[in-house]
Amino acid sequence: MDKKKIVLISIISFVVTVTLIGSVLGYIYLNDSDSKEEKKLTYVLGDLTTNLKDSDRILLCNIVIEVKDKRLLEAFEEKKFIINTEINKIIRSKNEKDIEGSQGMMNLQKEIKDRLAEIFETKNISNVYFNKLIVQ
Repeated sequence: MDKKKIVLISIISFVVTVTLIGSVLGYIYLNDSDSKEEKKLTYVLGDLTTNLKDSDRILLCNIVIEVKDKRLLEAFEEKKFIINTEINKIIRSKNEKDIEGSQGMMNLQKEIKDRLAEIFETKNISNVYFNKLIVQ
């Protein structure tokens, strides 16, 4: 073979090899980023009934806590009584106006989330949801 053909075959082989390696690395990288997406886990606290501040009315709610860490679910199960007590304290400090409307509900969710994050010393609490929120 002459020198030009050897150089041409070498260049083509190099380009094909680089393209193949790039494709494989791209595939691996994209699959890894998909598998690293955070899994969200939920802890169902259940129904909670408590009085509202300065009122004869009660609040009935069903709370679900979304977390990012499975170990946190285990900690919640072990200390469910603390969670119930703290949420009761928060709700009992609210009057009807404090929890009125969607803004009131969002404020209550945030306050519960922040308090639980403080108690359990974690940033792995994603959100607090109310499956049911009734004032009677």
